[in-house]
Amino acid sequence: MGFEWMYLLAAIGGGMFGAAIGGVPAFVLAGVAAAGSYGYSVIAGTNPDLHLASLSALGPFGPLLSPNIAFAGGVAAAAYAARRGLHPSGNDTVTPLISLNRPDVLAVGGLFGGYGYLLQWAFTNFSPVIAGNIVVTPIVTAIVVSNMTARLVFGRAGLTGRPEAGMSRWAPSSTHQWLPWQERPAQVLTVGFALALPTAYLVAQIPAFGFDLGLAISATWLLFLCLGFKTPVAHHITLGATIGVLVLGKVGWGIAFGVAGACIGELAACLFQYHGDTAIDPPSVALLVLWLVAVSMAPVLRDASTTVAGVVGVLLVAVTFGLLLLAKRATIGLPIADESGIEPASA
Repeated sequence: MGFEWMYLLAAIGGGMFGAAIGGVPAFVLAGVAAAGSYGYSVIAGTNPDLHLASLSALGPFGPLLSPNIAFAGGVAAAAYAARRGLHPSGNDTVTPLISLNRPDVLAVGGLFGGYGYLLQWAFTNFSPVIAGNIVVTPIVTAIVVSNMTARLVFGRAGLTGRPEAGMSRWAPSSTHQWLPWQERPAQVLTVGFALALPTAYLVAQIPAFGFDLGLAISATWLLFLCLGFKTPVAHHITLGATIGVLVLGKVGWGIAFGVAGACIGELAACLFQYHGDTAIDPPSVALLVLWLVAVSMAPVLRDASTTVAGVVGVLLVAVTFGLLLLAKRATIGLPIADESGIEPASA
């Protein structure tokens, strides 16, 4: 990935756009663009006279909509606006910030949009490689680093937040949860299987779906979350399943990584989101971990037998689910927050 000054300028605009419409709505548009770019590629593939290239690198992962640019820009702008007393919560990445009528808020989004591109460029060009796979996945890592930077710059609660007095770190606060309808271990496991199974199957059947499919499925339906409906947040599940299939080569890996992603995402929410005053995207944290695990396992297990892959996959799910159960045990007997007063969830 070569550095381009015009791309940097475009990314600054993308970050401002993400701030203007809100981080999560920008992510929804990335999902729509992913679906559109895949359809565009199918048309190009069936009609050689069109000579069309995939739009993925310019659409859902381009300077206007790529999550490390637009979504991360929206997250940073919300954190800044909350710090300045212009916005009720730095965790609210759903509300379009154009409504504040403050150019400085949009400018912060632009700065973080450019920052997201610089991070992506650096991780792409300077990450080590194992067995042909880049170790640091650029876009996801850029999202996490950008979100953490925004919290350290604009937040007051520290990187992992400050639990209320007498409250476990692993329990939601009285004012904010990530996804109250998707936080109990049994629910997390169920949602993980429900979405990992079909995604892994589809990607295994047509690997050319790549990451566009998982993004298109799980980002587009967040439109309903923006409208106030309680929907799953699952891009760490669908994209986790995609990582398992594409990096390790079997549908079983996809199922295991999707379910493990669901568990890791909730653990990341407990660690970063429950008690923080700005958003650090739990699915992105989960995907960063899953990618590192997959790349580390690939040299040994890429060509493993189905039996070995199945055993290791079951162990991966068991370990991540076990860690989630242990964490949630610390919350037994604690009061459950009133969902009616909970802030809008970030993706």
